[in-house]
Amino acid sequence: MKNKVEHGSLRWLNDEIENLEKTSVVTTKRFCVKCKTVKMISVIFGESSILIDWCPKCHGMWLDRGEFESISAYLANERAHMHPKEIEEQAAKDIKRVISGGPENRFDELRDAEAAISAMINATIFEHPKLFNFCMDLAHF
Repeated sequence: MKNKVEHGSLRWLNDEIENLEKTSVVTTKRFCVKCKTVKMISVIFGESSILIDWCPKCHGMWLDRGEFESISAYLANERAHMHPKEIEEQAAKDIKRVISGGPENRFDELRDAEAAISAMINATIFEHPKLFNFCMDLAHF
């Protein structure tokens, strides 16, 4: 999901997905479509009010109608309100995952790091008006 929204620009927002295991859960009546015998659990996505079904074994998610769009909007809003220092910290985590390995394959971890670095560059440019104006002037050439 995070890899597809806005051409992958949200790839680096891993915390909500990684923290699903740490949230309060309620077992559902729905069985995981992949694991077949494991009941899914309902969890709140990040700090939103969006309740999703999640498999504790394979980590698959079941989204009801409209939840994908709601999660996408939530993540875009999170990205827009992050402080540049938080983005920098996330980029550092993603770069470490490329080297040491993470929950995704190496290629996806590399793409997450690339997106995080891009977000960090954008946040830095917008934080400094003179740098922003300089970049905008360059775009006209």
